Parts: sequence; C-alpha cells; structure tokens
Amino acid sequence: MDIPDRVLVASGHHVVDWQLVATAEAAGRHTECRDVRERIRVLEARALTLLRTAVTHPGAAAAQRSLSALEVEIASLRADLAWRRTEVR
Repeated sequence: MDIPDRVLVASGHHVVDWQLVATAEAAGRHTECRDVRERIRVLEARALTLLRTAVTHPGAAAAQRSLSALEVEIASLRADLAWRRTEVR
C-alpha cells in the first residue's frame, strides 16, 4: 500500500513506523529479485548442458524436450523478474 509522505507528516513517530515498513518491504522485494535471478542462472546452466547433449546426440529427444521446457521456464522467470523490478521502482 503506497501512502504519500505528505499524509504521514501529522505525527513524526508514525512517519518513522511507515518508513521502517517501507524499508522492510523494499528489502524483501530486492531479495525476491535476487532469488529469481539466481534461479534463472541455474536453469540457464542446466539448459547449456542439455543443449550440448542435444547437439552431440541428435536422436536424444528427451534432452530436446527438456531443453524446450527449460526455455519456457526461463522465459517465465524473466517475465516475473521484469514485473518485480517494476514493483520495486
């Protein structure tokens, strides 16, 4: 919930409370973004391994299907990360 600072000027103590809440929420969002970025890195590394397998063994249909599934998951996580970044700003 975004509350403009001018509404909170009435009480200095109250303003500090909201600043602490806002800071904690922002830290949580940054942590979530960092976690999503790390998950993307892990999936990209796994995708590279599967890509190597698919290239060296063209008949490995399972590797190709897994690679396709990972690509979809990575794209979804990137979209989620972009959404989270807009929320942080």
